[in-house]
Amino acid sequence: GEAPAPVPRLDAYSHRLVLRRALYDAGTLVAASPSLAPLAAPQRLAAHPGELARLGVADGSPVRVRSARGDLVVLAEGDPGLDRGVVVLTSHLAAEVVPSLGGRRNPDDGRPRTSVGCGLVDAFAPVTDVRLETVTDTSRETAP
Repeated sequence: GEAPAPVPRLDAYSHRLVLRRALYDAGTLVAASPSLAPLAAPQRLAAHPGELARLGVADGSPVRVRSARGDLVVLAEGDPGLDRGVVVLTSHLAAEVVPSLGGRRNPDDGRPRTSVGCGLVDAFAPVTDVRLETVTDTSRETAP
């Protein structure tokens, strides 16, 4: 078989993005079920608390996550179980929408776009590196 693609080194300003799945997401079946929809947790960016402190970002504050494919504004959450340099998003959860900061909504129904990972990740790349940027405007609209 083919040799695996070499993994690029992480630069000093980037974080390695990991996507995880959730049992209750914002997919069609869960969102359409009145009993299941409330079980879908809001999207959060998990990062080591030291990484958030280095950026001056407090728990629950908005942060912009930017990759080569796109960007998203989401609320940050410290997770001491993560290694420094690693950030985690949950695939198929609606993100907090920050309209004044470029939050995106689905033009068909006005709901937040859900496939968060799909907009940031290049499926053909061995890894996805992202940069975190502080966000100064704190006006935000919570996603359903």
